Parts: sequence; C-alpha cells; structure tokens
Amino acid sequence: MQSGETLTVQCADGYDLDSQKNTAYAMKKLERRRFSCRVNGLTLTVTCNGTD
Repeated sequence: MQSGETLTVQCADGYDLDSQKNTAYAMKKLERRRFSCRVNGLTLTVTCNGTD
C-alpha cells in the first residue's frame, strides 16, 4: 500500500476482526509503514499513513 491508500474489509466475526488488525500491525513491522485502523461494527478500514 502507498501512503494515503485505504483498504476496507468486512469481517465475519470478532475473531476475524482481531486477526485482521493483528495482520495490519505485522505489516507495519515488515514494511516499515504506519497504518491506522478504524472499526465500525465488523467493518475494518486500514489506512496507510506513510513510512516510519
């Protein structure tokens, strides 16, 4: 993902939602980028906020 790009995922349940957030955190460490996560019900929106 490039800075400013957003990805929205519809999760199946709370476990899936937590798993997707953990994946975003892992990508932060692997790609050295900053991500923000917003949750609305079971919808997760991940935004890339640039590099560290």
